[in-house]
Amino acid sequence: MPVRHHSPRLRHAGEPNGHHPISVDAKTHYHKKLTEIYLILEGEGHMELDGELIPVRPLTTIFIPPGVRHRAIGKMKIVNVPIPAFDPHDEWYD
Repeated sequence: MPVRHHSPRLRHAGEPNGHHPISVDAKTHYHKKLTEIYLILEGEGHMELDGELIPVRPLTTIFIPPGVRHRAIGKMKIVNVPIPAFDPHDEWYD
């Protein structure tokens, strides 16, 4: 089950600088092996996790285990921490 909490202590990881701007609603997807942690840096919106909308604002963190269908909704800047390292071949759509 996805867990959400607020934490300002996440470090940057993922892409070269770890920051990902989101300006268009993402397409719902999931990962079979990858766990992701999203840290919202700027903006507001929602994360959709297995159909449930979770409101997010700066310093919200979202834990997304493998198999959870998810997408970001709204305009925001995030840090994405993938565990293990991001693999573009582990991105699945229904």
